[in-house]
Amino acid sequence: MPYVVLWCLLIPQAAPPAPPALANARHDLLRYVPEDAAFVLLAQNLDTRLADLAASPFAQTLRKSGLAASLTRTKEWQELLSLQEYLHKHLDLTPADLAEVLPGEALAFVYRPGPVEKPEQDQGLILLRTRKPEALRKLLDRLNAAQKKSGELRDLQTVEYHGLPYVRRVERADTNFYYLHDSLLLFTGQEALLRDALRSARERAAGDSGRFGKLQTALQDDSATVQLLVNARALDATFAAQARREPASKPMADYWKALDSLAVSVTWQEDFTLRVHVLGDPKKLPAAGRRFFSAPARRSEVWSRVPEQPLLALGSQVDLVGLYAVLSEFTPPELRQASEKELERNLGALIGRSILKEVLPALGPDWGLYVVAPPSDSRELFPRALFALRLQTPERDDLDETLLEAVHAWAQLAILAHNKLYPEQPARSRPRTIDKSRVRVVEGLPYHLLPAYALRDGYLVITSHAEEIGRFKASKRPAPRELPLLRVAFGPWREHLSQRREGWIEFWMRRDGLTRDKAAQRLDDLLGGLKLLERLELIHEAANGRVTLTLRLTPTQALTADTPRP
Repeated sequence: MPYVVLWCLLIPQAAPPAPPALANARHDLLRYVPEDAAFVLLAQNLDTRLADLAASPFAQTLRKSGLAASLTRTKEWQELLSLQEYLHKHLDLTPADLAEVLPGEALAFVYRPGPVEKPEQDQGLILLRTRKPEALRKLLDRLNAAQKKSGELRDLQTVEYHGLPYVRRVERADTNFYYLHDSLLLFTGQEALLRDALRSARERAAGDSGRFGKLQTALQDDSATVQLLVNARALDATFAAQARREPASKPMADYWKALDSLAVSVTWQEDFTLRVHVLGDPKKLPAAGRRFFSAPARRSEVWSRVPEQPLLALGSQVDLVGLYAVLSEFTPPELRQASEKELERNLGALIGRSILKEVLPALGPDWGLYVVAPPSDSRELFPRALFALRLQTPERDDLDETLLEAVHAWAQLAILAHNKLYPEQPARSRPRTIDKSRVRVVEGLPYHLLPAYALRDGYLVITSHAEEIGRFKASKRPAPRELPLLRVAFGPWREHLSQRREGWIEFWMRRDGLTRDKAAQRLDDLLGGLKLLERLELIHEAANGRVTLTLRLTPTQALTADTPRP
C-alpha cells in the first residue's frame, strides 16, 4: 500500500490507461509455474490500475494534502528516487522507458525453496507478459548494450531446451538466464528453474495452469490486482525439519499439515481492499484445533448494541476455552503447568474461584468494544469507550457478582494510585443506579472522565463514561449481511476533532510541551489525512474449510478518473 500511494505522488499526470489485459493473462503466466513452487506473487492490469489511480480525484486530493509532504519524507519514497536515479545514471533509462514495458499486462515472481539443509539453493523466477513486445525487446537490447559497455556483462549465449531458445547471460559476478518469446519474458538466476518452467508450460494441456491456476480460480477473486498465492505443501519439509531440530515447534508442523493454500489479494476500485484467504481441511487438525476452527463464524450480539455512528467498533464471538486449548498445544507442558499454577495461586485466589475450571468457561463467547463521540454540548475532550463481555454463569451461581467485585477491587487500587499522584484532585468510587442497573462510578478524574462498571443484560460492562451504561441495550436494527469484526468511521472522527479543536491543541501543548502553532499544525495534519478517508471495515467469513478476512478502506474521493464518488 505505501508504494501504491507514493505512485500517485510520483506521477503528477498519468498517461491514458492502456486497454485492460485479457482475462486469462495471469493464467498464461501460471502455466509456467512448477507444481513444487512455494508461492507466486502475481499482478494483472497493474499498469492500467496505477495509471487510473494516479489520475483519480483521490490522487489529486492527496497531492494537495499535508499528508503528501509527510509521505515524501518516508524511506519508501527515498528508495523510489534512488532507483530512478540509478537507472538514469547507469542504464540511461527513464521512468517512461520502463513504463512502456513494466508492469505490463501481467507480472509474477515465483519462489521455490531449495533443500532444507541447503537454503542457499532457493530459487526465484520473474515472469512478465507485456503489452508492447517490441518495446520489451528494445529495452533488453539497451540493457545488454549498457552492461557490456560497463564490463558488467561478459557474454550472451543462446541455448536450446526442447527446441525452445533461451539466453545465458554471463556476467562479471554471476550468470542469469532469460527466455523471450513475443510478449512473454522469463528471467531467473537458476537455469534448472527456467527449464522446469518451460517444461511445465509445454506438458500442460490447453487451459491447464497448474496448482496455482486452480487456486486462483477457486478464490473467485478476479477483481484482484495483486495476489500472493502460497502452496503449503511446498513448505512441509521446512516445518518438519524445524520440528526435528526444535521439538517445541512440532505443534506448528502439525497444524501446518491441515493448511492447503493461503492467498492474499489487493485491489482498488471503489475501495482499497485487502483479502486473506485460508484454505484447508479442518479434519486434519489436532483435536483441539479441530474443535476450535470447525465452529461456524457468528456475529457478536454486541453489534446490535453499538450506538449509531460510532467512531470505532469491534467485536466477535470467541470460544475462550477452545482458544486456550489451542494455545496450550504451542506451550511446553512444563511451562504451561507452571503458568497455570501461578495463575490460580494469584488471580484465582483473589477471585476465590478456579480461573481455568470456573471463570474461563463463563466468559463469552460474545464480546465487543466501541468508541463514540461525546455529546456536542458536553465539555468532554476524549471520546467515550465501552467494553462488554458476555458472562455465561450457571444458575444459582454468583460468579458474575464475584467478577464484578474483582473489577471493583482493581478499580480501587487504581484510585489509590491516582490519589497518591494527584492528592489535590482525588478520585472516588460511588454506587449509582442507571437505567435500572446497579453501577459503580469513579468520580473526580480530569478531562471530565467518568469511568463506570456494571452487570447489564448478562454482560460485564466497563466504560469511560457512566452515561454509556444506559445506552448499552439491544436495538432492532437489521443485522448486516456481512460478518463484521471492525469498523472505523473517519467522518465522525473529523467532526469530533474539529468541534474540540481548542481542547486538543491545549492537551498536546500541556502533555507534549508543544507551542500552540505546532500543536495546531499537528491537528491540521491529522485532519488532512482523515479528509481522504471515509471508513475502514474488517469482515470475516468462514465455511467449508475456508476462512476469508477482508479489510476494506473506503476513501472520500473516487479511485478512478471516470467514476467520481457521490
